[in-house]
Amino acid sequence: MKGPNVTDPDEAFRALDLRGTDAGTLARIRGWARRALEDLAPGHRGDVLMVLDELASNAYEHTAGPTSARLTTRRHPCQVEIEVDDPVHDHPVTPPPGTSGLRGRGMQLVDYLSDAWGVRDRPTGKTVWARLDCSAGQRDPCTDDTRGDPESAHRSASPPSSPFRTGSVNTARARRTPDQEGETGQAFET
Repeated sequence: MKGPNVTDPDEAFRALDLRGTDAGTLARIRGWARRALEDLAPGHRGDVLMVLDELASNAYEHTAGPTSARLTTRRHPCQVEIEVDDPVHDHPVTPPPGTSGLRGRGMQLVDYLSDAWGVRDRPTGKTVWARLDCSAGQRDPCTDDTRGDPESAHRSASPPSSPFRTGSVNTARARRTPDQEGETGQAFET
């Protein structure tokens, strides 16, 4: 595991080596990320953990497993970038809304919760990444300023975000489709 980036006090980078692990490692990945993101407000942290869990789960289910996971947090602008590497070049598929079936909803969830996500091809596989901005939608700010005062935490803490939160979804942002691949792979703005 790598610690915070000391060159920029507003940015922290953490990495977790996952080579040789299996799906039983998901709880360890969530614990690692929860500790790394302890300064995020609960709603934002919950969204990030859910996206990380989906990306890692996909790598375990559709490849030989992830080789690494990385988190980069930035305060200005407030955002978290999640990256999961795996050894397969096939890109994840987001089924169209309304597709029946009990499985295959992971990337729809990633698409819904992320402000942008995409795939970068690498010589030894791919990196699936997602970016979550604090200022988007109904997310809490980057820091949980109420942690030291239990009384204010009780008054101002919002419940964890869920993929079913109320409010409108901004569909006016640019969205590149899978056939509009760029130099760094696919990117999707939601």
